[in-house]
Order: sequence, then C-alpha cells, then structure tokens
Amino acid sequence: MGGSAKATSAVTVNTNEDGVATLSLRDSVAESVAVNASANGAQGQATATFVDPHYRTIRKPVQ
Repeated sequence: MGGSAKATSAVTVNTNEDGVATLSLRDSVAESVAVNASANGAQGQATATFVDPHYRTIRKPVQ
C-alpha cells in the first residue's frame, strides 16, 4: 500500500467464496493509493482514491 493511507483492518485477509478479499483503509489527505495483493503466486493491484473531506456537492435551486 502506498501513499499516506493506513489500514483500519487486518492487512492479511482471506478471500470470500467469490475470491474477493476486503481491506478497509483510511487516509487524511486527498490522493490515490495503490493496493497490491498476492495469493498462491497470483498478483493483483487496485487503486483506492480518497477525496478531500471538505469537498462537498453544493446544491442550490435555480429560480
């Protein structure tokens, strides 16, 4: 795992019956973080994208 993200769950996990492993992350800055996984010689990568926590959608009706 790269960037400043921290795991909030165990970093060694088992897959479910569909072969999916779940990991929880937390990050205090907006960035993209690469998450790498390997099992039985197979490797994979996913990207987790964190956005600025102060960024919100502002909705204002148009009159």
